[in-house]
Amino acid sequence: GTASSEFLPAGKTVWTEGPDLPMSFRHSGAVAISTTRFLIMRRDSSTSSGSIREYDTDTVMGPTSNDGWQPVDTWPELLNKRYSGMGCAVVGTKLAISGGSGDEGYQKSTEIVNLEARSIEYGANMLQKRAWFHLLPIFSSGEPVLWAVSGWSGAGFLSTVEQWNPETGNWTEAGQLIQRRGD
Repeated sequence: GTASSEFLPAGKTVWTEGPDLPMSFRHSGAVAISTTRFLIMRRDSSTSSGSIREYDTDTVMGPTSNDGWQPVDTWPELLNKRYSGMGCAVVGTKLAISGGSGDEGYQKSTEIVNLEARSIEYGANMLQKRAWFHLLPIFSSGEPVLWAVSGWSGAGFLSTVEQWNPETGNWTEAGQLIQRRGD
């Protein structure tokens, strides 16, 4: 619940104090978009400094300095309120942000951020509402896809796996886990 962070320099085993965080990071999403840059995401009524914020570790003052935070208008605002439990993952030049909880409870919506154009649009909905799940890139037949694995539906833990195809933008069933899992 603090606005602090820690940084582990390459080749080291001791953490050092990192930059202050510009938003409540509790239950936020985070994803690397290059070898030196990452995004954090959260949108609720307390987020007044932009719902997507970028940090670049390659700064003159060093990777633990507050000067690595890029201007608040670098990225568009998230379209939906997403307080917690969302999944986020990068496939190629697209960042998918899916699920989580927000004003309408648990969500199955997806937002797609074009990392090159720095734009955002709605994507197809997941098949099920889910939060506290894993969203991860997988290569299927040599092509990258995303898998949404398990999670919490608001009514119980899930055993389902969904697959998102970045070419079609659609979610399809990708199987079942043996047990229901979440968190």
